[in-house]
Amino acid sequence: IHFDMEKFIREGGKNKDLPVIRAGYVINIPYLPDDPTDNKSKWIKQASEDSIYVFGQVGAPGRYAFNTNLNFIDLISAADGPTGNADLRNIRVSHRNRGEAGISKVDLALYFETGDEALIPHIVPGDVIYIPSRDREWLEKPKEETVRVLGAVGTPGRYPFRDDMTILDLLAEAGGPTGNALQRKIVVVNISASRDQARTFDLIKFAKTGDTSRLPIVRAGDTVYVPDKSESIWAKVQNGITNTSSILTFALALIAL
Repeated sequence: IHFDMEKFIREGGKNKDLPVIRAGYVINIPYLPDDPTDNKSKWIKQASEDSIYVFGQVGAPGRYAFNTNLNFIDLISAADGPTGNADLRNIRVSHRNRGEAGISKVDLALYFETGDEALIPHIVPGDVIYIPSRDREWLEKPKEETVRVLGAVGTPGRYPFRDDMTILDLLAEAGGPTGNALQRKIVVVNISASRDQARTFDLIKFAKTGDTSRLPIVRAGDTVYVPDKSESIWAKVQNGITNTSSILTFALALIAL
């Protein structure tokens, strides 16, 4: 027989709610850690049905005692909070006691920005909280939530993207265009359900005018490509002239022989 004495004392109840005790019965009061950091050495004394598991980028991962007086923020605080490398926008909560598998996605960064309590999930004993790393393998990030930045930038790759970001944010996060980048012909490939399209963006012209209306629309799933100067038409013409000159020089040398 399980009896929640804490709830009975806090909320009250009737005598009929008390468990019947007879001679020969054994009463066991589960152990509660004196301190969240103490549950490493004594975790076996803590019932799993009264615990919540916190993994990933927190100060002290582990299993923590939990009751209905606590919430998601309490658990993260007990685990010494997120580390500096925590991806607060992609926290996952695995709900194990709902009869079927269920996952909640938590954007803790958005909660800190808005204070909207609806963003905080309801957790119960047995749940698992996982806070991933920001520099985890890029294949783990869904392509629908990222934008690919390729070509002549400092750090090409896939980057998380939100609706309040622009192409300037993406280029800055990717280390910016390199010294050899063709900044007048940046290509943005938009992926949509109706049709795909590609547009060019002149970063030099934007820098001179500051006209934000010239910024191309970028959505999650798109690709931004910064070409190299060697891919410009003038560079190809110069390369063609150089090759032609080399051929003529070689031909004249053969005639001279």
